[in-house]
Amino acid sequence: MNRVMRKIKRWSKRSKLLAVNDDGLEKWLDSLGILHRVKGGEAHCFVCKEKIDIDRIQMVSQVEGEIVIICDKPECMYHFTQEYGKA
Repeated sequence: MNRVMRKIKRWSKRSKLLAVNDDGLEKWLDSLGILHRVKGGEAHCFVCKEKIDIDRIQMVSQVEGEIVIICDKPECMYHFTQEYGKA
Protein backbone atom coordinates (compact mmCIF):
# COMPACT_ATOMS: atom_id res chain seq x y z
CA MET A 1 0.00 0.00 0.00
CA ASN A 2 2.84 2.42 0.80
CA ARG A 3 4.25 1.80 -2.67
CA VAL A 4 0.90 2.69 -4.22
CA MET A 5 0.65 5.89 -2.17
CA ARG A 6 4.19 6.93 -3.17
CA LYS A 7 3.27 6.46 -6.83
CA ILE A 8 0.07 8.46 -6.39
CA LYS A 9 1.91 11.28 -4.61
CA ARG A 10 4.59 11.39 -7.29
CA TRP A 11 1.96 11.43 -10.04
CA SER A 12 -0.17 14.08 -8.35
CA LYS A 13 2.78 16.48 -8.17
CA ARG A 14 2.92 16.48 -11.96
CA SER A 15 -0.70 17.40 -12.49
CA LYS A 16 -3.19 19.90 -11.22
CA LEU A 17 -4.85 18.26 -8.26
CA LEU A 18 -8.32 19.13 -7.03
CA ALA A 19 -9.75 17.84 -3.78
CA VAL A 20 -13.47 17.87 -3.17
CA ASN A 21 -15.13 17.11 0.15
CA ASP A 22 -18.26 14.99 0.47
CA ASP A 23 -20.51 18.04 0.67
CA GLY A 24 -19.32 19.40 -2.67
CA LEU A 25 -18.92 16.13 -4.56
CA GLU A 26 -22.39 15.93 -6.10
CA LYS A 27 -22.26 19.56 -7.22
CA TRP A 28 -18.81 19.02 -8.77
CA LEU A 29 -19.85 15.79 -10.52
CA ASP A 30 -22.91 17.62 -11.84
CA SER A 31 -20.72 20.42 -13.19
CA LEU A 32 -18.70 17.76 -15.03
CA GLY A 33 -21.89 16.31 -16.48
CA ILE A 34 -21.46 12.86 -14.94
CA LEU A 35 -23.65 12.96 -11.83
CA HIS A 36 -26.59 11.44 -13.71
CA ARG A 37 -24.40 8.46 -14.72
CA VAL A 38 -23.25 7.90 -11.14
CA LYS A 39 -26.72 8.20 -9.60
CA GLY A 40 -28.33 6.20 -12.40
CA GLY A 41 -26.03 3.21 -11.90
CA GLU A 42 -24.36 3.71 -15.28
CA ALA A 43 -20.91 4.67 -13.99
CA HIS A 44 -18.10 2.12 -14.09
CA CYS A 45 -14.53 2.13 -12.85
CA PHE A 46 -12.24 2.86 -15.79
CA VAL A 47 -9.82 0.14 -14.66
CA CYS A 48 -11.84 -2.80 -13.30
CA LYS A 49 -15.11 -1.96 -15.09
CA GLU A 50 -17.20 -2.61 -11.97
CA LYS A 51 -20.26 -0.46 -11.36
CA ILE A 52 -19.41 2.38 -9.05
CA ASP A 53 -21.62 4.51 -6.85
CA ILE A 54 -20.87 7.89 -5.35
CA ASP A 55 -19.47 6.35 -2.16
CA ARG A 56 -16.80 4.35 -4.05
CA ILE A 57 -15.37 7.16 -6.19
CA GLN A 58 -11.71 7.67 -5.40
CA MET A 59 -10.51 9.63 -8.41
CA VAL A 60 -11.91 11.44 -11.42
CA SER A 61 -9.53 12.10 -14.28
CA GLN A 62 -9.44 12.68 -18.00
CA VAL A 63 -8.16 10.23 -20.61
CA GLU A 64 -8.07 11.31 -24.24
CA GLY A 65 -10.64 14.01 -23.56
CA GLU A 66 -13.08 11.68 -21.77
CA ILE A 67 -13.85 12.01 -18.06
CA VAL A 68 -13.17 8.71 -16.30
CA ILE A 69 -13.87 7.51 -12.78
CA ILE A 70 -11.58 5.29 -10.72
CA CYS A 71 -12.98 3.26 -7.82
CA ASP A 72 -11.54 3.01 -4.33
CA LYS A 73 -9.65 -0.25 -4.84
CA PRO A 74 -5.93 0.35 -4.28
CA GLU A 75 -5.05 -1.86 -7.26
CA CYS A 76 -7.21 0.26 -9.57
CA MET A 77 -5.53 3.45 -8.37
CA TYR A 78 -2.14 1.81 -8.84
CA HIS A 79 -2.85 0.54 -12.36
CA PHE A 80 -4.31 3.86 -13.44
CA THR A 81 -1.36 5.88 -12.17
CA GLN A 82 1.09 3.44 -13.76
CA GLU A 83 -0.59 3.69 -17.15
CA TYR A 84 -1.72 7.32 -17.25
CA GLY A 85 0.37 9.04 -14.58
CA LYS A 86 3.46 9.47 -16.72
CA ALA A 87 4.37 13.01 -17.68
